[in-house]
Amino acid sequence: MTNWQILTASMVVAALSVSPCRADDSRISVIETDPQTGLAIAVSIDDVALAHTSQLLPLDNDGKLIGPGDAAAQTQALLTQLPDVLKLADTDLPHVVKLNVYLADDAHADAVQTVLKTQLAPHAQPAITFVSGTLAQPGVLVALDAVAAIPGDGPPQVSHRSLPGATQEHPATVSILPRGGVVYISGQAEKGDDLAARTRNTLVNLEKTLKFLGLKRAHVVQLKSFLNPMTDLAVVDGEIAAHFQGDPIPAHVPVEWMATDSIEIELIAYLPAVEGDAEQAPLTFSTPSWMTSSPVFSRVATVGTGRRVYISGLYGDSAEEQVPAIFKRLASILEKSQSDFDHLAKATYYVSDAAVSKALNEYRPQVYNPQRPPAASKAAVRGMGRTGRTITLDMIAVLPN
Repeated sequence: MTNWQILTASMVVAALSVSPCRADDSRISVIETDPQTGLAIAVSIDDVALAHTSQLLPLDNDGKLIGPGDAAAQTQALLTQLPDVLKLADTDLPHVVKLNVYLADDAHADAVQTVLKTQLAPHAQPAITFVSGTLAQPGVLVALDAVAAIPGDGPPQVSHRSLPGATQEHPATVSILPRGGVVYISGQAEKGDDLAARTRNTLVNLEKTLKFLGLKRAHVVQLKSFLNPMTDLAVVDGEIAAHFQGDPIPAHVPVEWMATDSIEIELIAYLPAVEGDAEQAPLTFSTPSWMTSSPVFSRVATVGTGRRVYISGLYGDSAEEQVPAIFKRLASILEKSQSDFDHLAKATYYVSDAAVSKALNEYRPQVYNPQRPPAASKAAVRGMGRTGRTITLDMIAVLPN
């Protein structure tokens, strides 16, 4: 072990030791634990305020890469950084309910999982999803974003907070979704002459969708962009900053996808309660008037104030039967969570070859009610964090009343 690894490991222990082991919070329930990762297969949470981070990179305070060429050291550095980010939102590591991990290559998965199992799992048990592809900066082998429950009531409005030194032109380090309703807007992709124009036009259409829902920019909590090439991320960030026109920029998570010179953006927004309205339904779906509806995904999913379930990325047991095996496993998890396919709110499908993408398209009509498919994005990516697998699903469900 190098001196840097020893130092980083000791920093992780110090960072994690300030928090109690696991969240002593009855609002959070682990549905099932994955013995391979030591983390949750699914996590159920009450209607609580949630912190959504931007994508975090293993960089020091001067922006220098930590642990070059060492995925384990970079993961340790991220676990050292994460408690400070969560502290901005008045929460901590034991309250993390979802972790999204991005790898430069599937080959790094074992090293990353070992660090997570030994250094994160004793303190927190979030659901977790892995995906592989080019990351935001050269030399970065692993990155992550997190969703964490906030103790107490949390703020009454969307709040964006950043680490010291961050500028207004950058996304918030962490954005807070208050208690109450939440809207998931499926990925949108608009045309344009170049990546800047496509990003700009997509943001305009997302805002049009917000207006359709009676919402404003101030209600946006997180953007996730699927883009290519990742080397042009600065172009996307510049367009996002211009769109928000000097207002705080929500948390942003960029993911490489394989569509050439293109971008798709999905969005999470807060839906405040309207005085005099009846209690919000657990889950409803809608289609803006200028869009077409689909039997396999909804344009917008609106979640009320009930309990939600974050489900880890799922895999098939074999490369040959991935899609049916994944949906069979998903059905079992939903049943254990006291939910069902009609109450899937959000889906992100990561695929890495045309055959499995086609199989997914053919299988979804067999399991989804055409009146109630989840809001969804499908992203063609390089890998799933598991050798030999070409699809994984990242899902959010709600509980019926």
